[in-house]
Amino acid sequence: MAVYDAGATVDYATGIGLVVQAIIIAPSFTYRTELGPTTLTADSSGNYPDTTLNPYEIASQLGFLFLGTLPDAALTAAAADGSLATTAGLTTQIDRLLALPAVKANLTSIVIDWFNVRQMFDKANKDTSLLTGLSSADSDQNAIVNDLYQATQQFVTDVLWTSGGTVSDLVTSQKTYLNKRLATLYPGATFSGAAPSSNSTFVAATWPSSQMRSGMLTQPSFLWSASDPVKTSIVKRGKLIHDDIVCQDALPPPVDLSTPSAMNVISCKSPDGTMSLSTCDSEILQSDARMMYAPCKTCHAQMDPYARVLQNFGPIGNFRTADEANRPIDSSVTFTAPPLAPQMASGSVAFGQLLSSSGVIKDCAVQKFTSYALGTSINTYNTCEVNDLRAKTDGTVASMFKQVAMANILRKRAGGAK
Repeated sequence: MAVYDAGATVDYATGIGLVVQAIIIAPSFTYRTELGPTTLTADSSGNYPDTTLNPYEIASQLGFLFLGTLPDAALTAAAADGSLATTAGLTTQIDRLLALPAVKANLTSIVIDWFNVRQMFDKANKDTSLLTGLSSADSDQNAIVNDLYQATQQFVTDVLWTSGGTVSDLVTSQKTYLNKRLATLYPGATFSGAAPSSNSTFVAATWPSSQMRSGMLTQPSFLWSASDPVKTSIVKRGKLIHDDIVCQDALPPPVDLSTPSAMNVISCKSPDGTMSLSTCDSEILQSDARMMYAPCKTCHAQMDPYARVLQNFGPIGNFRTADEANRPIDSSVTFTAPPLAPQMASGSVAFGQLLSSSGVIKDCAVQKFTSYALGTSINTYNTCEVNDLRAKTDGTVASMFKQVAMANILRKRAGGAK
């Protein structure tokens, strides 16, 4: 009312306007509280003890984690009767939430965001020569990326919920969903029924074995998102997979690329500039130089192999057998850095199988989902709390999110000065 009174000296509308502004910028409106019980008292130094979220705070946490919005009526009721503060009550609510269609849809979106697919919406700028298979009416790139996102939603939904698969199946499945426009742009798939006859209908399909596609990492949406307008960008793909799909610890900060030695290596020369290594006219040749010589080798020997194994797929996720310099593509890679060293993968199918059999994709998923639930990034792979959760999950997304939501780290908070 004090804010209203100050504005009302001008007129009623100004008073109400100030009230709305005050509410919107108030911390208690903008943020969810994580303060614990209101009965906590500070010690003689003014510091409060470590605590646990109260039932209403737990309800908010579960609502935003599983529903992507405010807690529903059942969560609010469980907070009111105190059952959310018990293991049994927490388990009951998590199991109930995981059965809801709205929760499955929200978790599907979280999984898609893990693979950074929505970056595709900022990249509807591909070279038009990559779209020559489409009619002019079907070449609108904004429409194409919307199609690709819908196709990815249906793929992830099918793998995780309809087929009851695991996170490992996300990187090994040969399935896809295509409408008429996408079937034209990405030819070769076989359909479980009739081929799609319109752009409004998506039909389940299987990629041909000759294209060597394997799960999310070869879905056109992922590849489109992680590529430049004209070329694939081994650096972008490699860093994305290193950081977010296999969850390796952060690499050192980028070196100064303006130094003579770095500029020489970028130009596919020896660091001292005395020897030319190649014609430097393709992503692979440029990667060869980066992986061979300092100062680029330290990072790129760890990043680039993850992208080189996907070189059969162009900037829009199109299958190809020759690169941008029209040379045959060799997608065989021997990994020299953890967690896959010293194993070899010949193409994306073998890579997907390796991510699955090694458990790397499952372990990374737990790390990413825990980060999402906490609202802060966990950047160290070997973290004891995350390792404990990894040991408890069966690999399904439902199991992972349940274990994360049940973990004490989600509700424990450190004390501090008021």
